[in-house]
Amino acid sequence: MAFCPKCGERVEPVDAACPRCGAALLGERRFTDHAAAFNADGVKEHRKKIAYSKWADLALIIGQIVSILGCVLTIVYSIIAILRGGFAQALIVGPIMFFMQLAAFVVFVRVQDLTKSQSDSFFGRS
Repeated sequence: MAFCPKCGERVEPVDAACPRCGAALLGERRFTDHAAAFNADGVKEHRKKIAYSKWADLALIIGQIVSILGCVLTIVYSIIAILRGGFAQALIVGPIMFFMQLAAFVVFVRVQDLTKSQSDSFFGRS
């Protein structure tokens, strides 16, 4: 017997979506016991781990700040390199470092948005 990870409705193992709430079941981990999916407060068990804690939220915010600071410092580094005649450093290393820091920032923002939207949808917030 399997249950929907979103609403707890009993579903068949071959169902692609929950008949009650319409949640997609493909790729979702389906629990064979409803008690394994939710604790007494109605919170999914995996959401009690460190990855969904306030410390993880703080780490994401700090990561965003450090990434933006890295972008700014990379621009300063490139300007100093140009002034000192290090055109290769400024034109090759500078942009690579900048875009790596920018990519890290984008990842931190998307992960934060993803975790927020998942918790909002779980608790019925829009």
